[in-house]
Amino acid sequence: MEVLSVFGLDIVLADECLASRQSWTTLVQPGVWSGLQMRGTMVCGVEGLGETTTGPDSLATFQTVRPLEFFHHSCQPGPLSAVFVRVTEGGLADLLGEDGAAALCPARLLPDALQRTTRPAVSALAWQMLGLSGQGAGQRLYLAAKALEFLAAVIEGRAGEEPSTSAVRSASCLTPRDHARVMQARDLILSNLKETPSVPDLARAVGLNATKLTRGFDRVFGMPVYAFIKNARLTYARELIESGTMTVSEAAYAAGYHPATLSTAFHRHFGIKPSQARRSR
Repeated sequence: MEVLSVFGLDIVLADECLASRQSWTTLVQPGVWSGLQMRGTMVCGVEGLGETTTGPDSLATFQTVRPLEFFHHSCQPGPLSAVFVRVTEGGLADLLGEDGAAALCPARLLPDALQRTTRPAVSALAWQMLGLSGQGAGQRLYLAAKALEFLAAVIEGRAGEEPSTSAVRSASCLTPRDHARVMQARDLILSNLKETPSVPDLARAVGLNATKLTRGFDRVFGMPVYAFIKNARLTYARELIESGTMTVSEAAYAAGYHPATLSTAFHRHFGIKPSQARRSR
């Protein structure tokens, strides 16, 4: 799980593979929270506020004025993908106006916070945010912008309005079957970043043609396949370098790069050299 704090927002990106009945807790800070679970099924709850079961397309919006400890357990093995955005108490008026939290209609009790959504705008923005993680300047600005779009889409959805951006509306062009195949392609890429397949091979593996796969990545993740692979490789290399478990050269090869090529791409992407990332850990 990755947490990014920027411009009065906390952005939580979760993309895990869980065992059946796996249990864990999270400490939720005060503020207004809105998030979408895209994959997986789990039970979550808070003592005194009830519990609920969440699954794919579960949208939750709630507000708390005190820290809360959430307990969770998975209902079945497999991937869990979710994105949550927190607006801090200090950022409510600046971001949402004088009405503040009321615009998002947050719930006070956990079961009341949950709704099922089939709105393509909300789902597309969540996948785009999850598709580009990392702490570089470009990633931080991108995620902050997408988080604001996500909140706007939630507010528009509650008001019965249509999404205001054509880029978000384009995500609705994917059928559920094609969307599932795009997600399958994403998982294949992330399963072996050292040797990623070509776009035609990837398309054949998931049962799409190359054009539809490329368009699908652009609509779901906001970037073409090659850009997704590049970002995933560089983010993985940085994680390995900062963890201290590998040398820069070892991390380069593990992420599918030659060390010299990694140095150039890393600097362009993150604004620092790989050796600087290692020293900053």
